[in-house]
Amino acid sequence: NLTGKKVFDIGCGDGVYSLQLFAKGGPKSILAIDPSVEAIRAAKKNNPFSRKVTFKVGNIYSLPKEKFDIAIVRGVLHHLYQPEKAMRQISKVAEKVLIIEPNGYNPALKVIEKISKYHIEHEEKSYPPCLIDQWIKNNSGTIKFRKFAGLVPFFCPDHLASLLKRAEPIIEKIPFLNEIVCAQYYVVYDLK
Repeated sequence: NLTGKKVFDIGCGDGVYSLQLFAKGGPKSILAIDPSVEAIRAAKKNNPFSRKVTFKVGNIYSLPKEKFDIAIVRGVLHHLYQPEKAMRQISKVAEKVLIIEPNGYNPALKVIEKISKYHIEHEEKSYPPCLIDQWIKNNSGTIKFRKFAGLVPFFCPDHLASLLKRAEPIIEKIPFLNEIVCAQYYVVYDLK
């Protein structure tokens, strides 16, 4: 629930997700940062909520001293070489954190990381959810919610995507299978 909250969107890219969060979630304000100057330039250009949603170039290892109700870290950790260091910084600025990451238990994802030209060039690496959970605990976080979700990979043909979408609600509810097959890991935690 983002209603009336001060939100920090870390790794916002071109801002599309940040703007959707504001439009649908009803937060008081959003500060969205990304290290890419080009992405922030695009985000600012397309921002109809400029009084309430602020986009800035920023570094996850050196966050502002400002305090937020919730930090959202969506698809960021797998780009980092020092994710636990980044999580230490996040723990200083927010009371609650939502992390959404590729599911590092998924064997298909691990194969893609080794053979996909894109993944190799961008040095993408997924982390096992148990490691992310440990980083949370190491930074005095208390996990409140965790979920494995989604079956449809990027660039999936429409006919296959349609079939996977129908199976998704069933697979997401099957313990152990969801941990291996689902594409994303969601975790929400509070900081002491």
